[in-house]
Amino acid sequence: MLKIAIFQLDNFKLSPFSRNLFNLAPELQKRGCDITLLTTSQQGMDTLPPGVCGRMLGQWVPHWLKLPRHYFAIPQLVIYIWRNRPDAIIARGVSFAIPTLLARMLSGCQPQIITTLHSFISGDISAHVYRSWPVFKFLARFAIQRSDHTVAVSSGVATDYVNLTRVRQEQIQVIYNPVVAPNIQDQALEQLDEPWLKLGRAHTTLLHVGRFAPEKDHETLLKALAEVRRHRDVRLLLLGDGPLRTQIKHLISDLRLEDAVKMLGRQDNPFAYMERADALVLTSLFEGLPGVLIQAMAVGCPVASTDISGANEILEGGLWGPLTPVGDACQFANSIRTLLEHPLAKNMLMKRASCFTAAESASKLFSLIQKSSI
Repeated sequence: MLKIAIFQLDNFKLSPFSRNLFNLAPELQKRGCDITLLTTSQQGMDTLPPGVCGRMLGQWVPHWLKLPRHYFAIPQLVIYIWRNRPDAIIARGVSFAIPTLLARMLSGCQPQIITTLHSFISGDISAHVYRSWPVFKFLARFAIQRSDHTVAVSSGVATDYVNLTRVRQEQIQVIYNPVVAPNIQDQALEQLDEPWLKLGRAHTTLLHVGRFAPEKDHETLLKALAEVRRHRDVRLLLLGDGPLRTQIKHLISDLRLEDAVKMLGRQDNPFAYMERADALVLTSLFEGLPGVLIQAMAVGCPVASTDISGANEILEGGLWGPLTPVGDACQFANSIRTLLEHPLAKNMLMKRASCFTAAESASKLFSLIQKSSI
């Protein structure tokens, strides 16, 4: 049995990674893997997938100390590695890879370290996610070179890191996120009480799923909606929450869309909304691999997106849904009209989404670990 530890975001409950772990864990367990989640926050630990053990690290760090808790977790991570001898540790992103690599060195043990890359680093830099780009560039290069494997969630993310850190392309492999779970169809058919999604409705209902954050560019989406509504009764459901909630609410009011937009907050089962919506729309400025596009396609919902690398990769240059330039509300409005007038058949969308199943992701990840363990 392979022992795999996953060192990841501080808040499992609010992390998009939580859904990926719920999809991935059963598939790895089927292949004989024992999985432990290592995290620095208690939040969400009571909702782990069946059979996954959770361990808290760095809990001794005072809350008032405004420093990354995962670096203070290094001593406990060293002890965990020495006592439990995992075969592999999957570190989510560069910020978790660095303490993991240091802990391995100090432990005297040699578990495989797999660093996963999830977002466009160039987009994060332009959004000022990192205070010091030269320092992060050094750390990213160090993590990629010292890890046994580095896995990006899309070819676009891999190329972005190669361009910005100057590592070799072959140092980064691509394994798609385990976006499509085996039970997604069952979840999509669960009962839903939303008047705008009732059968036989006279209007068209669009859906957006994502955080209320700058990179999602809700402004372009809402302006496009206002344009489309000049000729058609189209409404929009927003699933999600985040720091820009108040600003988005004000923008809805400024555009006089109060009767056309509902903000429903974060939903545990967005698939039921996707299955009933006329289309899912995405206006992000950048994303590594926008899972909502894949999930919508998996339940047969047509999609439209801005032409960011992750979406382009999923939609294969527009073959499976229209792509428009980032920030262009007029063009996006045209894409919505085209999509509603000429939607692709459900079975075609579902076939494309089958390339992103949890079973496929788990199989590739397991092979990667198993090959190096022999």
